[in-house]
Amino acid sequence: MKHVAACSFGKDSVATVILAKEHNEPLDEVVYCEVMFDDQISGEVPEHRDFIYEIAKPIFESWGIKVTILRSQKTYLSNFMHVITKGEQAGKIRAFPLCGRCTIQRDCKLPPMEKYKKQLGGNNITPPRAGGQRRYSRDKRRAEAGVHRTAAGDMALAP
Repeated sequence: MKHVAACSFGKDSVATVILAKEHNEPLDEVVYCEVMFDDQISGEVPEHRDFIYEIAKPIFESWGIKVTILRSQKTYLSNFMHVITKGEQAGKIRAFPLCGRCTIQRDCKLPPMEKYKKQLGGNNITPPRAGGQRRYSRDKRRAEAGVHRTAAGDMALAP
C-alpha cells in the first residue's frame, strides 16, 4: 500500500511531513494542487510558491518522498469569468469567490485530486489537517449532487 498525504505546504502540512520523517512513519508521496491565476501565473503568493518549489520540494525529495504537483485545467480567472447558466444569476459572470461559497475548491482543486486518486488505484490521499477528509468528502458530495449555497448562505440544489 502506498502512503500518500495531501500537502498545502502551509505550516501544518509541512510539520506533518517533517514529523512523519522524524518518527519513521511511512510516507511515500505528498500531493499538492496548485491553483493557477491564469494559464501562466500561479495563484499562490510568490513567496509561498518560491518556498514550495525552491525549499520544501527539494528537501522532501532528498528524503525520498515523491512530490506531485497537480493543476486543474480551470484557473482562478476562468472561474471568475465563468458565465452562470442557471438560476436567478443566469447570464452574469461568477466574479469574486465568496467566503463559505468559494467555487475555487470545487472547480480547481477537487477534480485534479479525484483524477489522481483514481490513477493511484483507489489509494486514499490523507488530508493535511484534522477535518480535512470530512471537508473534502463533503465538498465532493455537494459538487456531485449539484448543491450550491444561495446568496443568503443556505444550501440549495442547483436549478
